[in-house]
Amino acid sequence: MHNYAIRSLLTHTHGTIADAKIKIDGNDTKTFRLQNAAYFRRVVNDECPGTIREISTADSSKNVMIQLADMVVGAIHRSYKPDKNDCRLYRALLAKRLNDRRSSVWEFK
Repeated sequence: MHNYAIRSLLTHTHGTIADAKIKIDGNDTKTFRLQNAAYFRRVVNDECPGTIREISTADSSKNVMIQLADMVVGAIHRSYKPDKNDCRLYRALLAKRLNDRRSSVWEFK
């Protein structure tokens, strides 16, 4: 399921991702089951040519981009928690991106 979710994310970008170098937190490689990065790259590039150049792992404690991604995902998650007093603040900060048709935030019901 994880691979399918990542694949869907990378093949429905409306042309906003090309020739990407994908970094995945080294702690999450078992979670995402990305033992064969070359296969994953090939599958995504077959569906959406030129999307991925390479996939590798990185140590999140040393990679600020992975730390930033974690912070963004945390903010998006918080904006969907109506029981939190500050959810509207997070929603307002993210509104422009969340409402963009090219957004990679998909709402499921």
